[in-house]
Amino acid sequence: MPGGGECEIVEFTVAGQPFLGISAGHGLPINPSISFMINFDPSRDPDAAQRIDEVWHKLVEGGTVMMPLDRYPFSKRYGWVSDKYGISWQLILTNPAGEERPVIVPSLVYTGDMAGKADDAINFYCPVFKDSKRGTTVPRPQDMGPDKAGTLMFADFCLDRTWLAAIDSTTWRESEELPRVQMRLVNSFFATLCRLGPVLNCRTN
Repeated sequence: MPGGGECEIVEFTVAGQPFLGISAGHGLPINPSISFMINFDPSRDPDAAQRIDEVWHKLVEGGTVMMPLDRYPFSKRYGWVSDKYGISWQLILTNPAGEERPVIVPSLVYTGDMAGKADDAINFYCPVFKDSKRGTTVPRPQDMGPDKAGTLMFADFCLDRTWLAAIDSTTWRESEELPRVQMRLVNSFFATLCRLGPVLNCRTN
């Protein structure tokens, strides 16, 4: 910051999404249970396919690739990276069909004692905030490892005109080292998205 020293709180905006950064010390490390999905929509940007590569190469510098930028069953172009500051970003080339979503959508993983409660949380939040609604909701059709049938494979919802996404996952363990946590979440999320490919085809083909 100008004049030297450290900044405890900073506000900034990226692609229309407001952020608030807080220096919380070593006791609260950043982890991938909260990430930010970046939608590259060809209907809004004709150069979306090129832009996703440009942004990826900038974010990956000094960071950690959690899922390579590549073609997957759920998207022609997708990648997940933890940048050099530890923030997790999911970059996806979206299909312009279906209801429009903002460029950046915060994504939440309900895990630990809260695993399996994402749907209840969404139902609780929507009536609390104005201009709220549910979007896509995809529960697990059957038990998938430790994750039970009926828990959320994926859901998105809008609170006070702000879109969020959520999934349930039992793979998080706070006692594990962060790199192992990251990989377990990545593996679970990748398996989820692969199963979701046909369901989400309207937006993420």
